[in-house]
Amino acid sequence: MTSDRDADTDGDGDVAPDPDAAPGPAPGPARDNPEPDPVRVAVEDAHRREWASVLAATVRVTRDLDLAEECVQDAYAAALVD
Repeated sequence: MTSDRDADTDGDGDVAPDPDAAPGPAPGPARDNPEPDPVRVAVEDAHRREWASVLAATVRVTRDLDLAEECVQDAYAAALVD
């Protein structure tokens, strides 16, 4: 690996990017819109805090853990889309 001084071959101060360096953050919604969507934040918070309770209640209704997990996941996903 070379130093920045060694990489500046023409003396103008410009240095070629290091090919081994990690890339910076990719452009996208998170960078374009610095303010988070309050609905998305609320759904994500509810998902983290209430997942077990919602799943337990759904299992009691469906009496099937796999079906309950699918239903709860679909419900949270639908809340983010609608």
